[in-house]
Amino acid sequence: MYPEARVEVVGCPKLDTLPTRAPGPGPVIAVAFHWDGAMPELRWAWPRFRHAIVRLAARYTVVGHGHPRAMKDLAPWYRRAGIEVVPDFADVCRRADLLVFDNSSVGFEFASTGRPVVCLEPYHYRRGVHHGLR
Repeated sequence: MYPEARVEVVGCPKLDTLPTRAPGPGPVIAVAFHWDGAMPELRWAWPRFRHAIVRLAARYTVVGHGHPRAMKDLAPWYRRAGIEVVPDFADVCRRADLLVFDNSSVGFEFASTGRPVVCLEPYHYRRGVHHGLR
């Protein structure tokens, strides 16, 4: 609409501060879940994938992260499953080689570090609805 308008691309300053993978044993897989929101695409995928996460943790080193609103439910479950809780996302970035996530911005932040991500898509996410993240 305004071809003469000046545009500046700023980006996200937080991405400039994300740490790189620290040396250490691997592979380390991090899992992160959004809190259980009201609309289908904001609901977390944890109930659908929790059993698969347990099986993954039996084969690999898995660390658990989540939205602060979800951690009251996730942290005790992670501990019972033998998964170390890593509440600070910067620590996730320092330690993980791969991030498995649902509808959380941390997946896209982690991807900006150049490491791979796996985006979970549970059955309750509507296929024809696009909110910009997935």
